[in-house]
Amino acid sequence: YIALMIRDYYALSELTDDYALSEPTVPEHLKTRIKHYKDAYYNSSIQKYDKSLEEQAYEAYSTLGEELRSLVDLMGEAEFQRILLLTTLPKD
Repeated sequence: YIALMIRDYYALSELTDDYALSEPTVPEHLKTRIKHYKDAYYNSSIQKYDKSLEEQAYEAYSTLGEELRSLVDLMGEAEFQRILLLTTLPKD
C-alpha cells in the first residue's frame, strides 16, 4: 500500500509535456464574478479599517485631553499657561 502511494506521488509530480503546455481556462462569467467578489471584499475591509482608525484617533485624543487636564490640575492654571506660552513662542 505504501509503495503504491509513493509511486502515485511521483507519477503526479512529474509533469508531462501536454500538462505543462496547457493553461487552465476560466470562463469569462466566472472571472467577472470572482473580480466582483474580490472588489466587494476589498472595499468592505477598507471601510472597516478606516472606521477603526477613526475610533483609535478619537481614543488617542480623548486620552491626551484627559492627561492634559490632570496636568493642569497638578500644576495650576497659571503655571500651565506659562509653560504653554514658552513652548509655542518662536525661538528667535
